[in-house]
Amino acid sequence: MTFNIRYNNPNDGENAWPKRKELVANLVRFHQVDLLGVQEALKEQMDDLSQLLPEFDWIGVGRDDGREKGEYSSILFRKERFALLQQRTFWLSATPEQAGSVGWDAAITRVCTWGKFKDRQTGKIFFLFMIDYIFVNSRVAVLRHGTIAEANDGRYASDHLPVMAEVDLAPLKNIRAR
Repeated sequence: MTFNIRYNNPNDGENAWPKRKELVANLVRFHQVDLLGVQEALKEQMDDLSQLLPEFDWIGVGRDDGREKGEYSSILFRKERFALLQQRTFWLSATPEQAGSVGWDAAITRVCTWGKFKDRQTGKIFFLFMIDYIFVNSRVAVLRHGTIAEANDGRYASDHLPVMAEVDLAPLKNIRAR
């Protein structure tokens, strides 16, 4: 699943993060998500998700300083299912290693967080990169996909709808871990 959870803006009133965080966690649990990419998350939101979804671990950094400042594009992964082999964040700019760098004609800082994972059930090794979409290549079978448009008492978990795909990595040949 990829989900822009909307940053914690206190001016959002009834839709502020403290009133939405349970909706986000419940949606992830209900759909039995194993891998979750989030966008617009601030450090305190990542901390909240860690507390609400203890079965997940996560990777990513704040886009402004490469540590905790600014929005995160993070990957949450089910700890019992996946082993993290390698991780990194880079900035979408001419200087991808420079935290906070703004690229080309962008108005704001953009980042990409990636992880190299091993599926503990199948032994398959794969990479997951986190930008708002779910892309696969021809070596991955997409079993089903869609946009989740669920509301709870007329309230949505975010101002963006999550996108989910169920994929089968079985067609992949094992990539050697280095």
